[in-house]
Amino acid sequence: MKRSMFICIFVFIILAVTDHMALANENKYPANILNIYKSTDGYISAGIKHHYEDAIYFGGNIEYKKNSGVDLELNAIYMIPEIFIFDVYGGVGLNGNFVNKELDPYLLLGGHFIFFFSETMYYITEERVETRSGLKFEF
Repeated sequence: MKRSMFICIFVFIILAVTDHMALANENKYPANILNIYKSTDGYISAGIKHHYEDAIYFGGNIEYKKNSGVDLELNAIYMIPEIFIFDVYGGVGLNGNFVNKELDPYLLLGGHFIFFFSETMYYITEERVETRSGLKFEF
């Protein structure tokens, strides 16, 4: 009981301190974020996010899959910067496939850590979850 209470208090203090530090930083949003990763089929894929306003980014990814051809994803995210040492974001997106002529909306949750990123996509029309992770470059 004491240990779990100590952990809860410690996490609360860390979040309170880092939230204040995030508000003090004036240039906390990079103009562009480039993501490079391997798709589920092993092909190199890329995605870019462009800063629009405050914490809002618009982006897109392009992937090639053996079975279904080229997938183009467009998304909009809201980023919460500098939670401890992570950037966390969530948003919505639309996955379009040129061969199957399908449009699948999804919810997107992700995070950045130094020069790594990880994203999870929860598709709304299908019961399917996809994850991807790779390298992140800010410019």
